[in-house]
Amino acid sequence: MIEDNPKAWFTFIFQFHRRLSLCMLLVFRTNMAYGRRWEARKLWGSLVNSSRSLASLELIAEEIENPFGADPNDLPLESICETIRQSVVEILGEAPVTAPLQNTTR
Repeated sequence: MIEDNPKAWFTFIFQFHRRLSLCMLLVFRTNMAYGRRWEARKLWGSLVNSSRSLASLELIAEEIENPFGADPNDLPLESICETIRQSVVEILGEAPVTAPLQNTTR
């Protein structure tokens, strides 16, 4: 393969060393690139999950912001108040009042 020529031997070792160092450099750079890509993927996934959670909380907060409104899933405040009033009248044993009393004195 290589004769007993020192110049050829030196050239062979130099080229071998250069190729080996280039290969090692490429291998380590590739591994670092994969590591950076994996880290970026984890950070991007975390960002997406956090933004989804915040958007969900915002939608829930909008829905329960005013539970006494006129939306179909809001609390029936009028019927709750009427039920409480009827229960209090029943507990006190008074005659049911159908209309609120009007102030006649001026």
